[in-house]
Amino acid sequence: MKTRHALLVANAAFADPRLRQLRTPVHDVHGLAAVLSDPSVGGFDVREPLIDRTESDLRRELSRFLARAAEQDTLLIYLACHGLRDSDGHLYLSAADTDTQDLPATAIPAEFIGGLMRRSPAGRAVLILDCCFSGAATAAMSSPHLVDLGQMGWGQGIGRAIITATSAEEYAWERSSAPFRPYEGVAGTAFAEAITEGLRTGAADLDGDGRVSVGELYEYLQRRMARAATQTPGLWCHLLGSLVVARAGSSPPRGDRSTTATGARGPTPWDAATLDWRHPRPRAAQGPLSTEPPTPAEARGWHMLHVGNWPAARAAFAEAISEDRASPAVWWGHGVARAESEEWEAAADSFEHAADLSATAAAEIAAADSAQRTALLEISASAFLLGASCWAAIPDLRAAEVIERGLGVAPACAELLAFRSVLVNDDRGLGAVLSRQPDLVDEFRAVDADLVLPLRAALLASEARAGPMLRARARVDQVSAALRAPSRHPPAIAVPERLNPDVRLTRYRVLVAEQRTVLAAEIERLNRTAVDLLGGPVDQETLNLVGAVREAVGVANDALGATDEPESIRARPIPPRRMRPA
Repeated sequence: MKTRHALLVANAAFADPRLRQLRTPVHDVHGLAAVLSDPSVGGFDVREPLIDRTESDLRRELSRFLARAAEQDTLLIYLACHGLRDSDGHLYLSAADTDTQDLPATAIPAEFIGGLMRRSPAGRAVLILDCCFSGAATAAMSSPHLVDLGQMGWGQGIGRAIITATSAEEYAWERSSAPFRPYEGVAGTAFAEAITEGLRTGAADLDGDGRVSVGELYEYLQRRMARAATQTPGLWCHLLGSLVVARAGSSPPRGDRSTTATGARGPTPWDAATLDWRHPRPRAAQGPLSTEPPTPAEARGWHMLHVGNWPAARAAFAEAISEDRASPAVWWGHGVARAESEEWEAAADSFEHAADLSATAAAEIAAADSAQRTALLEISASAFLLGASCWAAIPDLRAAEVIERGLGVAPACAELLAFRSVLVNDDRGLGAVLSRQPDLVDEFRAVDADLVLPLRAALLASEARAGPMLRARARVDQVSAALRAPSRHPPAIAVPERLNPDVRLTRYRVLVAEQRTVLAAEIERLNRTAVDLLGGPVDQETLNLVGAVREAVGVANDALGATDEPESIRARPIPPRRMRPA
């Protein structure tokens, strides 16, 4: 007996002349039905699609579909129609007999479907809305009642999810008015086409495990719709575990997904062939590296870099190296000059020399001169990164070896850690870096890197770091209230999930930094309070309060320890990327 059931609704023809007739919904539901009913993909028992039904018909069919489910069932509802909003912003879904002047009586309120989903005994229910303003439907959902796990099948979690074609303020666009050219049952809106193609081909199986979860389907749709730049899919969910929509269709081998124009790995912001070696930025290393007056050859080399005479610069630095092989500035300049002519092996060798020599110079600097030491370590990290990038441009396996040597000098360098993660296709490792340095997200986006999985890992890592801070702060505030000495710091506010991933990463970073400062101050305040309590009459109540204070201090110290970070060295100065032609 099947436990997976799908109901597809397409309303395209309307009696109200104020509603434009739609061309795509019928095509969309038939294409989606074919994929969902395929035993190797969706495995759903797909009911006969509801085409151009009246408002009363739709209410009855939706109610029966959701109410008659069993606890072990997975339900999927897809609705393609006009989305309409009243003056209060409430979303209504159009039926064949909808009167735009009387929406409450003739259209389906999103709240109605939300209520049906909440009350349904089904363990899992997914609603997909392909209509204008569909993002407003999420406001109609409150936390649904979650049933016991029972017999889930397919190793799934339980709960409710809504995927919307647009935000609450956007239109959902059909294709142009040109005649349809159906391809394997797919024609119509970009949103419906993306769903069908993502499931049919397995492209929506982003982690390559053979299954497409609600989260993966949403992220895949985001990427596909971003190319069109016309609408923004949305997701609302209340889940325990992962809700699987389908098995992957003809899923490409996982290793193929990371292959790009740069070889068997994804692009990075530091790929040697894309950098503007003629930019003034690399020449900024001359100051920190030149601890002694330059020789005439070295001075001539820097001057030739400045005026753009690259053959002369290469010759001058080669002469300077023959005079003094212990100068990191000379090796750096030689590396820049060689990289400009794409002599990658010679450039890599020069950058490695510069990296080793500048790291040695940093180690010899007294602790009191920390600024100079940091500047040299940043240049050393940059040189290791550029050396590895030049090796990777050949490509040569020595790139990985150079990165590891760089991490021996600067173990927390974000750029080195990120480059290593890309070299070995480690999405989780890249995510860990992005969680600590959210500014790198824009750098990777600029080179069209696929950040779906790394961003997911980054958010998980950020949530894991923020969790102990929020729990510790809550415990400290609770104890402070018991002491009748509330904290003077504003309460910690969790990062809203509705924000886009980039903003959430930055918010998590700020949250952790702020709460570390607050907890350090609160620990000091609570310790003073404990001393004051023990300095007066001590009864059982006092001992209980002191015990609670010490427990809260312990929780706060644990949170600080869990979010400690080593000294962060950034790779500077790195040439910027070349401007792309318009």
